[in-house]
Amino acid sequence: MKHKLYCIIVVLIMILPFAAMLIRPTTTSTEKKELATWPNIIENNKINSNYMEEAGRYFEDHIAFRQEMVDVNARLKEKIFKTSANEQVIIGKNNWLYFSETLNDYMGNEQLSKREMVAVTHNLEQLDQYATIMGSKLIIMVVPNKNTIYPENMPSNYLPGINNNLINLQTNLEEKKLTYVDLLKGLQKQEEVLYFSQDTHWNTRGANKAYSLLAEKIGLQELYDDKTAKPMENHKGDLAEMLYPISARKEINYEYNLNDFVYTNQEEVVDNMSPWIVTSNEKKQDKLLMFRDSFGESLLPFLANNFKEGYFSRYVPYNMSQILSVKPDYVIIERTERKIAAFATEMPIMENLITTNLDSTPCKTNSSIKIEEDGDFVVIQGLIDQKYIHDNTEVFVEITNEKGERKTYIPFYTLTKTGDGNGYHMKIYKSNFSKKDKINVIINNEGTSYNVKSYN
Repeated sequence: MKHKLYCIIVVLIMILPFAAMLIRPTTTSTEKKELATWPNIIENNKINSNYMEEAGRYFEDHIAFRQEMVDVNARLKEKIFKTSANEQVIIGKNNWLYFSETLNDYMGNEQLSKREMVAVTHNLEQLDQYATIMGSKLIIMVVPNKNTIYPENMPSNYLPGINNNLINLQTNLEEKKLTYVDLLKGLQKQEEVLYFSQDTHWNTRGANKAYSLLAEKIGLQELYDDKTAKPMENHKGDLAEMLYPISARKEINYEYNLNDFVYTNQEEVVDNMSPWIVTSNEKKQDKLLMFRDSFGESLLPFLANNFKEGYFSRYVPYNMSQILSVKPDYVIIERTERKIAAFATEMPIMENLITTNLDSTPCKTNSSIKIEEDGDFVVIQGLIDQKYIHDNTEVFVEITNEKGERKTYIPFYTLTKTGDGNGYHMKIYKSNFSKKDKINVIINNEGTSYNVKSYN
């Protein structure tokens, strides 16, 4: 009888989460993942051969009490085995959590090559020149990863590297005299804690410090004293919620008096993570266009409070052509350290700049070219034969119309899966291009130019 009762209890425990799905399914996740949807038996007029596998993933994601089970599992693994139950989260010292995607930057692994860093810098230089031509001032803000600023709480088995992409990029920005806010130096020397211990991001004190460094760079007068900020224990960290969706503790954040601005497009704004936000403050003068990521959530109010008009975009790729309609005094590009490579993988929306024509020597190579339409633009992109790519190779796209008139464009340089920064990408308005135009892709190495690919 006891054995039967035991078996009944075990079966009930096993069935309960599935039966409870009828009344209490799991519908949300804090694990930075999309929950699986119920699969179709027929897909593309054929039987879905992965139906059972996809159904299994659905049950895994939607089973009742999933969040509770994830939470308990994480707590047990941390207490007993001192390990993280989520591969995206690193459990550090003193109850600090770190995002695993920052590990390569921290250890100096998989750094961009010199050519790839040239590509990143070149693209930022093109954005700077474009903004200047349009009458705006470009400012670059690369936000350091949390373990770059606070390495002392990383697990001892992860050793910090000597060099990384952020240091190399800042060196290049200095050489090119591009305007950037040195958040690495500015945040490292602060005594107060500027990042959440259980979150990927900085707290509002960190955002305020970043704003202060920016204000110093461009001459904004209004600053905010940390002593006047009100501490509020109201923040649950994203990393904590990924590990402990039920029992994540709240951390202290700080509330500043930033009430002079209003949301102009309030009906579209859910919170400061909304993809497109427009603000206004009639007490101020200048206009701002900002391209940002999630670090911009807490930085936005400081900036909105100090510009007459603020336009804040989380869309990628960056739509630089918005400068034409917004006519901002300043354009800020803010991006986290771990996404530096994206400057050479996500190509901005704008017509590329024109430069002086070059005389080049035709050369047979394995370079490629692809032409396609994308909205208002014609996109010209491809790969340069790796044998012709050096660290500082320049790439140009020459377009000649039926009248024999030549225009030479400066494309963006792109990272590639198989090569070393040997990709190129440019856009030209459809109105400036004809299918009868001739295209030459030209590279320049130390003053010698070669036509490596032609397209008629």
